[in-house]
Amino acid sequence: MRPHVGLAGAFTFRNRAAGKPLWRVVSYVACQAGETPLCLAMADCFDSAMTGVRTSRLQLHAIDVEEGERIVARRPGPTDVWADDFPFEGDVGAVAGLLRVTAERGDQRPFGFYRITSLADGKAVGGIGFKGQPDDGCVEIGYGLAPSARGHGYAAEAVVALLAIAADRGVSRVIADTTLDNIASQRTLIRAGFRLVGTDGEFHHYEALLDIGHRPV
Repeated sequence: MRPHVGLAGAFTFRNRAAGKPLWRVVSYVACQAGETPLCLAMADCFDSAMTGVRTSRLQLHAIDVEEGERIVARRPGPTDVWADDFPFEGDVGAVAGLLRVTAERGDQRPFGFYRITSLADGKAVGGIGFKGQPDDGCVEIGYGLAPSARGHGYAAEAVVALLAIAADRGVSRVIADTTLDNIASQRTLIRAGFRLVGTDGEFHHYEALLDIGHRPV
């Protein structure tokens, strides 16, 4: 039986405050047997453009071109607060690719790159995002954390938040790859509700099927 990411597994409701639509979600992730399910209580997932999502410990913010250029140049602006080891190579490469696509095809949000910020100290600690626009209800994701932020479960928490964004936009299937030796990333995906669907000589291939059929209007 395929595990589903139950984004409405407990309850989902919408309300309005200050004239803006708000979503408050409790997500229960059904993981593979033997794994500990991740229960993520998300706070206000806000604004119709989906430029930001807040979880219990993290904030995901969809970057614009100006912020992307600062990340690629590794030069923070006056309002940027970064961990000492952010951005790392994975962030720079992902954002550089996003900037190229944006120049060719326009703004990719909400299917772009999200800066991950720790709410504990307000510092950017990594990035997560979509590797392109959805195709026939399917989209691929990638993610990474600065070394100083690893080992706290942040990656799985950020992945589940990104799945909430995908589900809200009607995506039914999310895929991700890891190299064969990246055990930490494999555990992150399993904990976030993905399952292994294939392996080749270089990568493990994972998918998460989103339960989007029972969200209230």
